[in-house]
This record gives sequence, C-alpha cells and structure tokens, in this order.
Amino acid sequence: MAVLWAGIEGMFGASTEIRFRLSLCIARFLHPDDADTRKQKFELVKKLYNSRSSAVHGAKVKGNINQSVEASAELLKELIHQSIIDRAIPNEEDLVP
Repeated sequence: MAVLWAGIEGMFGASTEIRFRLSLCIARFLHPDDADTRKQKFELVKKLYNSRSSAVHGAKVKGNINQSVEASAELLKELIHQSIIDRAIPNEEDLVP
C-alpha cells in the first residue's frame, strides 16, 4: 500500500491538506468534464487515502485491506494511463488554481 501511494503522491505536489488536495487533483485530472464521476472519484480517493494512512501508520485499516490495495493499484494505473494520453504528468497548479 505504501509503495502504491508513493507512486500516486509522487505524481502530485500536495504538501498541505494532502488528503483533500490529492482527492481533488486526482478527480479533476481523471474526469475533467464529468462532474458526477469526478465527485465519485473524489470520495473514493479520500477513502483510499484513509486506508493508506492507517496502513502506513500501523493503525487498524477499516474494511478489507486487500480491496484497498487493489483499488489503489487501479487508481495508480488510471493515473499513469491518463498521463500517457495527455503526454504529461498532472500539474497541481492547473488542477487546483
């Protein structure tokens, strides 16, 4: 989980309000033109980030850890795929002005 999230976090420059900013940036990056899907992705990323934090800091992870790992891997895959399509990594300043 930590390695997957190192990859996800490494694509963005969030250094404050990390859970909120990452969720917002990822949702906007992956779904710039679909508000409903963007909101769903935002909520999913917040949930996954909470699982990541629990796992990394040694707390009990709510829910199924294997599902969280699989969903985090899928998220990283989506981000990499979108970066390939865009031929650029996400720019936090463009996503959260």
